[in-house]
Amino acid sequence: MCSQENHLFGTALIPCYSEFVENAPHHLDKPEPRWQALLAFLAVGCIYLALPRSLIIGPTWLLPTLIVVLLVPTVVAHRTGRRSLNRALGVLINAIITLALIGSVILLVTALPSHKEAPLSLLLSGAELWITNVFVFALWYWRLDGGGPTLRQERREFGSRSFLFPQMQIEKSERGRFACEGWRPRFIDYLFVAFTHSSTFGPTDAPLLARWAKGLAMLQIFISLSIVVLGVRQQHLRHGGKRQHGVGAAALDHRTRHAEDHRRFIRLGQHVAAGGAHGFGAARPVIDYKNACCGARA
Repeated sequence: MCSQENHLFGTALIPCYSEFVENAPHHLDKPEPRWQALLAFLAVGCIYLALPRSLIIGPTWLLPTLIVVLLVPTVVAHRTGRRSLNRALGVLINAIITLALIGSVILLVTALPSHKEAPLSLLLSGAELWITNVFVFALWYWRLDGGGPTLRQERREFGSRSFLFPQMQIEKSERGRFACEGWRPRFIDYLFVAFTHSSTFGPTDAPLLARWAKGLAMLQIFISLSIVVLGVRQQHLRHGGKRQHGVGAAALDHRTRHAEDHRRFIRLGQHVAAGGAHGFGAARPVIDYKNACCGARA
């Protein structure tokens, strides 16, 4: 009798369990895509190639080559399940591109007062470094949050351990209405966090929880603020130079007209002296002098 009741109970429970599995969020079981991070690495290498030679440390090809050479074993380590090697190589690539970014920003700071590069070229280089700053720190946040993308996938935890994303602030009973049950951040979420840090100089919709995230955010904001201040200063010097050039040209024109009036005065004075020596009146030369001066100043 009991076995028959258990069988009936299990038969009734199977449809409910099947319905629960069908309605469960399937994206939890899908591995986090890596192609977005790979594109970010390649974008950093391409931007580095577009920088002027004076803002690059070492050969121009060195950083893009290192990125490609290190990405290959990183992807292989991920495919073969070597988590420690994958994480170590990922941190190494991030460290290399961060040092290259800091070095280029320092060279940009030193190139501004020397006037070796054209003003427009420096502005474009500053914009390129600003975009690189966003990509570099987005890769850091993606790599370190929750132990990395591999551990985040294995733990299947909701939300993040280092950032307080808006989805994490929704009540558990309301998450189904916003389709964020079992939500986990992807690379695009970390990219948005890095972009807002660089553009607003602080966190916006995702406050920082971990100390390492706060330290990296301070470094990112400092680099972004330095680039923006340099760009504003360069733009100010550019327009200031144009105004000084205009004032200098006006002053030079005024001095030229003054010198011409002086030469006319001397010639008319000699003419008056010559006319007096020959017995002519002085009224006409004085009138000519007045007309000449008025005509020269008009």
